[in-house]
Amino acid sequence: MRIVCFVEFGFGTVALKALASGNDVTLVRLGAPTLFERCKRRAKFSLCRLSATVREHTKDVVGQAAYEAGIRVKWTSSVDSPRFISWLESQQVDLIAVAGFSKILKPSIINAAQLAVNFHPSLLPAYRGPTPSYWIIKNGERESGVTCHILELGIDSGKILFQERFAIAPDMTEREHEENAAALCVALVRKLILAIEARTLFGVAQDESRASYYPFPELLGSEAVSGANKHCK
Repeated sequence: MRIVCFVEFGFGTVALKALASGNDVTLVRLGAPTLFERCKRRAKFSLCRLSATVREHTKDVVGQAAYEAGIRVKWTSSVDSPRFISWLESQQVDLIAVAGFSKILKPSIINAAQLAVNFHPSLLPAYRGPTPSYWIIKNGERESGVTCHILELGIDSGKILFQERFAIAPDMTEREHEENAAALCVALVRKLILAIEARTLFGVAQDESRASYYPFPELLGSEAVSGANKHCK
């Protein structure tokens, strides 16, 4: 299966590696590094295998995961540029997978594959938005999970394909929540691939009456905080 992945943050690295198992995967990355910078990054990734100290100071966990899994990387300054869209359409992609990506993908990207999905670290339709782990912990939830859903124009609003749940301990941190959700992506990827191959993929529409959206914490004022848990419309 030919897959193009859009991953920027650590949450998506587990899903990225799982998708790369037995499939032809390309990772899309934002930016346009020079040849020298790419060579320097490759040398650093090689050293990470030998030195725990280097690993500790390496911030590019997504690049490291791609390097270790032998995943090709496609660099682009903008996922909306005609040049990138042309490249994507030429790939004849079977699946587009998003996990921890900051840009909202347009129809020209979503429609470039037979299927486009997103992995989101919450039990949708609750906690839509860019930083669910922060809000789930802040609000004292006792259960959470990760959702694989159809990618569409709405924010985290497409039909749900699969979900996995986990209990939240009273002392769980935001980072631990994200790590738990990421680990469960392995099971979701397996279910997704099997369902695609068996042609049994089936999505369930989200219950909009239970939907909630939470923005970036740093963008909120006191009034926004008090109303952040209102249902989406």
